[in-house]
Amino acid sequence: MINERNYINIDQDRDLDTPIYRVYNSNWLLSMFTKNENVLVKPSLWDDPFENFILNTAAIKLKNQARFDLEARNQYYGQCWSLIEESDAMWRIYSHDKNGIKVKTTIRKLFSSLKQSANDLIGNPFIGKVKYLHINLLKQRIMDESWLELESFSYESQATSLMFKRLEFEHEKEVRLLFRNSFDKNSNSDLYHYKIDPHDLFEEIVFDPRISYEIFEVYKSFLKEKIGYKQPIKQSELYKIPDLLDL
Repeated sequence: MINERNYINIDQDRDLDTPIYRVYNSNWLLSMFTKNENVLVKPSLWDDPFENFILNTAAIKLKNQARFDLEARNQYYGQCWSLIEESDAMWRIYSHDKNGIKVKTTIRKLFSSLKQSANDLIGNPFIGKVKYLHINLLKQRIMDESWLELESFSYESQATSLMFKRLEFEHEKEVRLLFRNSFDKNSNSDLYHYKIDPHDLFEEIVFDPRISYEIFEVYKSFLKEKIGYKQPIKQSELYKIPDLLDL
């Protein structure tokens, strides 16, 4: 059952229709349209080595000196989005081949797409804003035995632990979509696929500002004429030199 515990660091009265953004490789995005699928990955594949710092702990020593393995860490899948509409860093990091495509949706639409899949299977969907903390505060979490005990059986607590990131990454302004796959607890797959309607989910498509105009037009024509995408399609003007005579 979905309730307020599935929303982490999110005000449901204020935040649900907030736009969020993600850059995909062009081939990956086109595959989403043809397969009608979104794909989440295990947090262990995220770039920052400090990610998943609690769920990835093999064993934790508690007050009773018992040691246990957080088996749930292998059941979680996630996807990172941003509240930042556009930045130079976004394109250079996530579109290093200059062939990326940025999509826009809302927190509500993204979570709704996963909730429908969660209803069809057995699992726990979550969505939340990342909190950025100094590394010393993050270390304190690991040393807090009462919190670690809660971590061992509370899905909400486990999901919340994946909403922490080091302060150095605060500029990313991340929103994370998470799913605990209890349908197949023993799955060794690093990916979790679920069905979506990309025509409804994605409100806008924006191409890398560095892609050639000719290639952009080919992609745009394909999306409109072959895929039938009816929402706005454009190329970013981030690096476009302004006409100084018009200022």
